[in-house]
Amino acid sequence: MKSFWRLLKVTVLNYFHISVMQETYIEQRQRQWEPLLFGVAIVAGAGIVGGLVFTSAQLLLGGLPPQFAELALMMFVLATQFMALGFGLASLISLFYFSQDLSVLVPLPLKEWAILAAKFVVAAITEYLPPLVLLLPMLIAYNQRLPLGLWGILSALAVFLLLPLIPLSLAGVVTLTIMRGIGRRHRDTLIVVASLLSIAGILVFQFFFQSLAIGNLDVGEVLQGRIDLVARMGSMFPPSVWATRAISRAGEPDGLFNLLYLILASIAAVSAFLLVGQRVFYSGLIGGEERSRQRTALDAKALARAVQKPALTALVWREIRLFMRMPIWVLNGFIAIVIVPLSALFPAFAGGDMGLGQLTSLLATNPQGLTILVLIFAALLAAFSVINTVASTAVSREGKHLWISKSIPVAAVAQVKAKLIFALICTTATGVPLIATFALLFSPDFPALLLAFALGLVASIAPQALGLAFDLWRPFLKWTTPQHAVKNNLNAVTPLVFALPLGAISYYFYLWMREPLGALLLPALLGLHLVAAGFSVHFLLAKAAELYERIEVTT
Repeated sequence: MKSFWRLLKVTVLNYFHISVMQETYIEQRQRQWEPLLFGVAIVAGAGIVGGLVFTSAQLLLGGLPPQFAELALMMFVLATQFMALGFGLASLISLFYFSQDLSVLVPLPLKEWAILAAKFVVAAITEYLPPLVLLLPMLIAYNQRLPLGLWGILSALAVFLLLPLIPLSLAGVVTLTIMRGIGRRHRDTLIVVASLLSIAGILVFQFFFQSLAIGNLDVGEVLQGRIDLVARMGSMFPPSVWATRAISRAGEPDGLFNLLYLILASIAAVSAFLLVGQRVFYSGLIGGEERSRQRTALDAKALARAVQKPALTALVWREIRLFMRMPIWVLNGFIAIVIVPLSALFPAFAGGDMGLGQLTSLLATNPQGLTILVLIFAALLAAFSVINTVASTAVSREGKHLWISKSIPVAAVAQVKAKLIFALICTTATGVPLIATFALLFSPDFPALLLAFALGLVASIAPQALGLAFDLWRPFLKWTTPQHAVKNNLNAVTPLVFALPLGAISYYFYLWMREPLGALLLPALLGLHLVAAGFSVHFLLAKAAELYERIEVTT
């Protein structure tokens, strides 16, 4: 047991670079502005998201009868668990499939369960950010509407700590099974596809089961307490019911029993992960190291195509291939593409369009209704480009192999252009399902769709270009796992720092100019972001050669 605690300590220190940060920021007192900037970005981002969630929770709870408040709480619990499942898949794939320390840990006299448990704990630590920005604001709003009391607060704290464990254990079983089943050619692509399909499948199955559970529901019987709506809605995933009632009925025997059920289920889930992991861990590890020999015929046509391909095009394709080789990068950037459109389209899929119809009618009666919709979807597209970290970690992702890029006879400006173009390609790919969702839900005309897409894409350019410039100025090259390059990298949050003031300017521009400009408001806003994008890209390319030359690569 002592070896496990030592392993856990070393794993945590190594994964979060605590020793390096202590030496750099405290002992040597170098670059002390970095943790300050990181803290400001995290607090600002979490504060904005948490504030929006808190306001939404207040409005939701304020408009519902007390009998439905428990149901609203359970929906937030379910959303938190879904996020833990999605991000848990990405984290565990990186920790078990691409970690560089396994070749060191496996030969050591360590039990398999110890290695599995240490990595599971590290993944669990990273999964507490979604509950922090999603569930905690809801709990605060719920406490305002229905005071929890001391026992309720203690139960809420216990639920907060336990909530990610069950979905993370499920993600772990899927991850280790994938490792064993996929170990040869195309395994990276298959992991990405399998993970995204798993998330989509779980979401769809959960929603349609809930739709069947509440079909033809008599609201009067719910209000009179004859129907347990929370039990019916959560019957597909009982831990969500236990977590909800452990909070809402704290201090009562029922609340205590539900908390006990959640604790026992969490222990059982983690135990199942360790049991499955011990059976498939080494087989999956060996399979993941296997390589298949490439047999490419270098005939005259292939050589001619290779010679004739323009340098910029070749660099863009290189960025695409390098990015797609790491499933953790793809999942980190594009999980939201699966979750958000599916969640938005669920009511339409189920045929229950009453709420959607009411929203559409409300926006139709508002003179600014279409403008508001265009701005919302454009903002979502820009926000997804900020959080996918493609541009802001473009240099860092090359890691110790950056010397290859510095050695090829291609100008630094061209390489930076390729990275920015690839980031914009990813933003465009993000925009397609979002705009399709916009079209299916609200049926706007084609100019509105085009304007929403163009505004979102253009608004994303400045934060991405400045984030890429920051990553070029101070890249994070000494990462130990691919996840470090995107999750433990300060540079990943820099687009958020630049996007927040741009978002504030856009918001106040809309408030001040919606009446004077009228129909010209959206084109004017598009022009404003075009100017910001032009200045940002010019700054990036003007500094590219100088910043690229300054980078020192050590292996």
